Amino acid sequence: MINEAFGEIDINEQETFTNMTFLHYACQYGIEKIVTDLILKGANINLKDSNGNLPSHFAAACTDNIQIIEAIINVIPKDERNICIIEYICTKNISGFNALRLAVEHKRGNIVQYLLKLYETYSLVIDNLPLLQLSSQKNDFSIFSLLEKSTCSTTYDKKGAVLIVAAENENALLTEKLLLETDFSIEATDERGYTPLLIAASCDNVENVKVLIEHDASITAIAFNGKTILAVAVEHNATNVFKYLLSAETMIFTLSETIAHFCQTKLLYQRNFHDRNTPLHIVAQTGNVEIFKAMIEYYHDVNIRNFDLQTPLHIAAENGNEEIFEALLKISTFSLHLPDKNNETPLSIACKNNSSKMIKFVMKDIDLISDPDKRKYYLQLSINTENTYLLKSLFNKHHLSQDIHHSSIHKDNQAYFKLFIENGYFEGVSFLLNSKNWKALLRRQPISERNPNPKSPMQLLVQFMPELAQKVFDKCIQGENYIYEFIDDIYYVDFLSLQLLARNQKDAAIEKEIWHNDKEYKTQDLKDSVIKRIRHKEIIDSHPLTLMVKHKRYDLLSHKLVESYIDLKWNRFAKWGYYSLCFFHIMIVLFLTNLIIDTKQQLKVEKGNITLTNDWEITSNDGWIVTIIGMIHLSVTIYKLYHDFDIKHRCFDLFFGLLMVVFGQSVFSLGSNLQRNELIILNFCAWFSILNYLKRHPRFGVYVLMINHIVMSFLRFAPIFVMFLLPFAILFHVLLGEKRNIASFLGTFVQILVMMIGELDYKSLGATNTTFVTTTMFCLFLFIVTIFLMNLLIGLAVSDITKILEKAATTRRIMQIETIHHVELAMPEFLRKKFWKGFCQNEKAFKDFENEKHYFTTSKFRQWFKWVGLPKSAIGTMNDDSINQLENKVVKLEQELKINMEDQKKNISEIHESLKNLTVLIKNLNKV
Repeated sequence: MINEAFGEIDINEQETFTNMTFLHYACQYGIEKIVTDLILKGANINLKDSNGNLPSHFAAACTDNIQIIEAIINVIPKDERNICIIEYICTKNISGFNALRLAVEHKRGNIVQYLLKLYETYSLVIDNLPLLQLSSQKNDFSIFSLLEKSTCSTTYDKKGAVLIVAAENENALLTEKLLLETDFSIEATDERGYTPLLIAASCDNVENVKVLIEHDASITAIAFNGKTILAVAVEHNATNVFKYLLSAETMIFTLSETIAHFCQTKLLYQRNFHDRNTPLHIVAQTGNVEIFKAMIEYYHDVNIRNFDLQTPLHIAAENGNEEIFEALLKISTFSLHLPDKNNETPLSIACKNNSSKMIKFVMKDIDLISDPDKRKYYLQLSINTENTYLLKSLFNKHHLSQDIHHSSIHKDNQAYFKLFIENGYFEGVSFLLNSKNWKALLRRQPISERNPNPKSPMQLLVQFMPELAQKVFDKCIQGENYIYEFIDDIYYVDFLSLQLLARNQKDAAIEKEIWHNDKEYKTQDLKDSVIKRIRHKEIIDSHPLTLMVKHKRYDLLSHKLVESYIDLKWNRFAKWGYYSLCFFHIMIVLFLTNLIIDTKQQLKVEKGNITLTNDWEITSNDGWIVTIIGMIHLSVTIYKLYHDFDIKHRCFDLFFGLLMVVFGQSVFSLGSNLQRNELIILNFCAWFSILNYLKRHPRFGVYVLMINHIVMSFLRFAPIFVMFLLPFAILFHVLLGEKRNIASFLGTFVQILVMMIGELDYKSLGATNTTFVTTTMFCLFLFIVTIFLMNLLIGLAVSDITKILEKAATTRRIMQIETIHHVELAMPEFLRKKFWKGFCQNEKAFKDFENEKHYFTTSKFRQWFKWVGLPKSAIGTMNDDSINQLENKVVKLEQELKINMEDQKKNISEIHESLKNLTVLIKNLNKV
């Protein structure tokens, strides 16, 4: 038949991917006739498929026909030791399974019986324990009996592993048969120390639990981690087993003792107890409310602590089981503030997990108004956990706005609002700044013995939260009013002293107003204000403007409120100090310029001939004038250096002052020809000194700073620039030095610089006698240096002019702030109070300086002066409309939108929960 069906086809041909032959397929489908014919035809029984399976593996797994596998075994050649047969029946596939293992897995009882006989015939030894466990899992007791009675077994299940596996299954009959027909240890344990009863309980197999208990399984057995049957049932959410154990009539006393006494006392202190979690701890972790309700009546103390000193309330809060948390809290509130091993309380854990429902339940019936210590605790908790819901509850329901500003932590006497900022609690600070009493929160804390140098909230906002500082600045612009109280930070109102004064005067209205600290302070309220420090230098060092410069908060510097504050101080008093110094430097420049221009060479008369000498006619009086000017300039520079210690920006002024002092006497008295060079250097430095002062000018300063930035950009590029010029300088010095009478290499380099700007005359270079190399190098110089390099320099100078202008405007603002502070430091206290405009300034009053009487200038001169230079309004508009600021505003708006969306989600969830509760209530009423 095979010849007719397949003709001359190779019956041992294997498929490309599976490597299966005809014999594999025949065994797989259990066709005995085809298997017999293929074997007679000479099919190879030793060929394996891609998974390492022989035909006998398919015969054992796919069919229960003994004749098929017997036909295959009979083909194997026999020898005296039967090695071939033994190797064949023991051959394993890639997964490590032999034919017997596959037959047990697929419940082929006849094949198992046949193969076991072969094993016994050839005295083969097998480890039947895995096979017994497998048959138990398959619920096939017949195969289990064959394996258990087999004489070729080498191991006996003394540990009851088969019984343990049977306990996991839902077939209680198999468990009962094993207990009746075989000699298994009913208290055998697995690697976890679980007995069959504990395993059945963990799998919620009630029937198996009943069978095991009927056969006297120990109900008080303990696993290696100390868990009892109740703990195991609770841990694995075995609700059915747990209810059965509690409802069993014959074990009520035992279980009651187990739950109420054994779990709470004996197990709590037992040495092998791993985490000392009672069943109540475990159900608080799993969140099974049904088990919890059935269990809780047996507990007289719900505040039991485990190895980590956690109560069930801790664990319920940690795992977010809100219903169990509320139920435990209704029974006892003792552990609500009880710290565990990590110093965490259930309330702090709930706050960290942002469980608004738990927090709401805790805060519902609590009274904080009469307990200041508890108020401080809850405030501290809201800071540590950064829980906005708790903060809102404290602020709105319990009216803790006073504590946030006035109360302080006993440890460091720090105001709570400042701790919100220092800890980076962005949402909390934003919420408080949106409250009605935001001004009271921002006002400075009074000086005390324990805290002599308190930082103001605005200082901390500038340092840690510049986004919210900008938000405060926006709130400080109210229509036509500009509130400078928080940005000025020089004088403050000691509201606590005023409160005591009002209390002594029995004025309740004033006391209430001061207590809430919501008074709108005006400039004329200086009578109630005190200076922040005795030394004004300390005020300047911690001033919000100084902090903006120190921490590079340039967005805050460009704010309308800050700019108006700087302009106000500048125009009120700072500009007079600045213009005085400018006038002084202009006098220095004019004096030195006049001295160097009008001074002539001395005449020498010899034998009736008059000749000019190298000596210059400079008197000693001029030297004394230069020395005095230099000493004045040096004194001013040292004064500035003492206050700001900014050596980097004072180096040039120090050098110029020392130069005038040194050259004023020692060199002028020499009367030599060196005086001319020295005067030139002094005059050159004097001009740059006046340019240095013009950086702060409201109109011209931007241009000076722009040039300064461009020069610094060129200096960064200069090394590469010089490296491009040096090869050409050396080349032309060698090739053209003699023809052009260049005496030194330095002269050649200067000539190269002149050529670089386009001063090229090919004929003057000796074009008639030049070589090919000279002409080639000249052309390279023309393209590389004159065209490419010079255009690159121009591009670097003007490519980013907008950013340079913005940076120059910011730098000018910073210099103006420095000037304002220096002038303030030099002013006496009565003048500072006279010019102080710190609390509030009307916009109309702010513009009054524009209409002030001008005694030294005419209207036409002022109009012309305003026309010269870039207007201040242009700089301000440019800064406000810049792309960077618009992007920052978009980011801030997105952040605020996210915060508002989260608040709305929380409110919606609360409303949803309320509707659920109402629905349940209505259903209960309908039932009644």
